[in-house]
Amino acid sequence: MSNELKIRMRHNKRRILPNSRDLVLSYNRRTPPETIKEHNDPYRVEWTDTGKHKAPDHFVGNEALRIPDNSTPRYRLFWPIQYGTFNERDYQSKRRVLEDISVILEEGIKRELNIEKKDLKLYSAVLVVPDLYDKNYVTEMLNLLLKEFWFAQVCIVQVHPRG
Repeated sequence: MSNELKIRMRHNKRRILPNSRDLVLSYNRRTPPETIKEHNDPYRVEWTDTGKHKAPDHFVGNEALRIPDNSTPRYRLFWPIQYGTFNERDYQSKRRVLEDISVILEEGIKRELNIEKKDLKLYSAVLVVPDLYDKNYVTEMLNLLLKEFWFAQVCIVQVHPRG
């Protein structure tokens, strides 16, 4: 890191002190650390309570990302979609990938839109696919939205990056 800092300092035409490392170390030794109170910490992470006695089967979204490493019971984090397609590498079967995507969609619709799964037949959905897509991905997602979630209709939109 110090070499990278020196390169950047030279690039920005900043002067490099020959004993800068020693100056930083002596300053750090002299200065006591400042403890930040919890209520003033802007980077404080609200960890997910896994409920030791009544642990849920799954967590979705930010709750899943904030499960402590030493949680009881232990949870494993899965990413069903990576790089714009199904992540079959971390799953035993494609069906498990689709089940996880279904759970994520159902939880997201319920939490963010306050719509129950049984009421989705009154709504339409838009499936956004990347400019380079796998036909299998679009087919499976369309099946999921129409057959499992019972959306009235689904519109597929292909996104093109701006050049």
